[in-house]
Amino acid sequence: MSISLSEYKKTKVPNIYVSKNHTNKFLFRKRSSDGRRATKVVEIAVREKWTGREYLQEAMAVFTEWAKGKDMAASNVSRIQPNIKVKQLWDLYMETRAKTKATTGLAAMFNNHIKNSSLGSLAIEKVTLDHIQIFYNSMRNKGLSPKTYNKTIKEILRPMFKYALIHRALAFEPTFGLKLDKIEKKSKVINCSNKLRNLFSAIDELYADDVFYWTLFALIFTGRRKSEILNLKWKNINFSNNTMLLERTKNSNDYIVAIPNFIASKLQEIPRVAELVFASPVSGETIVNLDRQVKKIRELSGVENFHLHMARDIVVGTLAEASADIHTMSGTLLHEELATHATLSRRRYLQSDPEKLASDRKFSSH
Repeated sequence: MSISLSEYKKTKVPNIYVSKNHTNKFLFRKRSSDGRRATKVVEIAVREKWTGREYLQEAMAVFTEWAKGKDMAASNVSRIQPNIKVKQLWDLYMETRAKTKATTGLAAMFNNHIKNSSLGSLAIEKVTLDHIQIFYNSMRNKGLSPKTYNKTIKEILRPMFKYALIHRALAFEPTFGLKLDKIEKKSKVINCSNKLRNLFSAIDELYADDVFYWTLFALIFTGRRKSEILNLKWKNINFSNNTMLLERTKNSNDYIVAIPNFIASKLQEIPRVAELVFASPVSGETIVNLDRQVKKIRELSGVENFHLHMARDIVVGTLAEASADIHTMSGTLLHEELATHATLSRRRYLQSDPEKLASDRKFSSH
């Protein structure tokens, strides 16, 4: 019986097509290692309350076994075989990536969260969506931010498994179907003065005897970005006038900014063991993330959903509550364009003060 491709449509999984009329009916099409194209029609048993996604997951499992039988899962000459472990696949994948600051950060994240986990020791052909979901849940339960644990999927596991898929070591990509947590992109920060006071109290209590982390977080609460502080070098600090040079900031400019005296005095107590002021105590390189420390600050301060970028919002919100003008607030954040801060001010900081909001609208109209 001939197969009409027009009766099927593509799914998000390569080589698997679904019937336009029946969500449980699938067409497999793939070339085998000898170059011949093989096809197969599969009907999954109807199950009550199953959606198209669940039928597709079942079809993917059937496709894997079918592909193995057709000698399509992996080439005999490929160094990427279905039985290699996830951590071994990562090493092979990283050999194809240029060594940059970004890939170094991804490698550190893999080593910290995946390499020694049960997922890292699993053969790639054994990895299923369930394994990915269990790993994802464990990352969430560590108290890490959604941005961090989503990154392990989007920038580490997903491209790595696609690499194996291209090299015919896998029949499908196992992270397919995983629903990622949403990241709240905008936040409304009110009562900033109280939040700032509570956060600084938490930092004082947690790191009273740890000048390294106390100074790191204190500098961030001057309105600096995390990356600006983590990449700060000793050579760019001038203790004679308590200033620091921030190189290649987000808007690609260099800035010299003041260091408050009470922070500068603490800064001088940090041992100069590396080029970076806040080098990782473990690697001596740039710190990859501060999620564990931030979680402690969040819990002790009682500031819900606190994350490091919110520190900038809170600092400028505090200035707004103290009637600082928009030029001062924009300068504090080193925003290149005043219009950028005018938008942020209306959206985030002045929600609780109608008079300031009206004043800001008047200013931005000129």
